[in-house]
Amino acid sequence: MEHWSAQGLRFLKGVGPRVAEKLLKLGLNTQRDLLFHLPLRYEDRTFVSPIASLQPARRSQIEAEVLHASVHFRRQGRSRRVLAAKLGDATGVIAIRFFYFNANQQKQFEKGNWLRCFGEVRLAQGELEMIHPETEVIDVDNPPPLQQSLTPIYPTTEGLHTRTGFPDSRPR
Repeated sequence: MEHWSAQGLRFLKGVGPRVAEKLLKLGLNTQRDLLFHLPLRYEDRTFVSPIASLQPARRSQIEAEVLHASVHFRRQGRSRRVLAAKLGDATGVIAIRFFYFNANQQKQFEKGNWLRCFGEVRLAQGELEMIHPETEVIDVDNPPPLQQSLTPIYPTTEGLHTRTGFPDSRPR
């Protein structure tokens, strides 16, 4: 009888033929492969940074109020529509831009909403900005708890993403 770690991924709960095929694209054939599939990096989402303390080229998390948001059209590039917003906290203002977005994302940016955003900070035309940050609407008086540990970021393949998570890896 083979050791459980040498068994194929099909023995794991939640891994059907489609998920197994996607894992195979990442070079994951056995349960042992999955155990030794290490993160590319870790992200720190354990604290919220004031906008005034943000530094370009760093991934940061902020909580800020939507001051203004609009969809405008640009003439160059593949995407014509741009969702542009200004968010502010007690320390400063940051621009948020989405070149690809849907109605639900646009709805998050109603004036007065408070958002928790995580993404890479850039300096463009003298102002701080985030392009396509992860966002969630929060209740400023009762925000969701912050993560308690670093967030591992794994290599992904189409249809299988870090946020989806990997299947339960306990042997059956």
